[in-house]
Amino acid sequence: MEKTEFSTQSDNIRIHGRIIKDLRFIDDVDLISASEDGLQSTVTMLAKDSTDYGLQTNKKKTKLWFKRDMVQINPIIVVDGEQLETVV
Repeated sequence: MEKTEFSTQSDNIRIHGRIIKDLRFIDDVDLISASEDGLQSTVTMLAKDSTDYGLQTNKKKTKLWFKRDMVQINPIIVVDGEQLETVV
């Protein structure tokens, strides 16, 4: 099995030298950020852009997951004034 090259620089996540910001699935999006501020900015932009197309973020189904060795505290990310749940 090939070892994955993983690094962070500022707010970018690089895997094998490529910047990864999101993973898209049929009805889900995984947003990736190296910082709490970067993630909040991305979540806010996605929520705003979604409403432009008549879509809403389901805050009950939206969860945060983070790599424990990269974060000292649980990040607080908010959508429309509501804090999103963090899962371990």
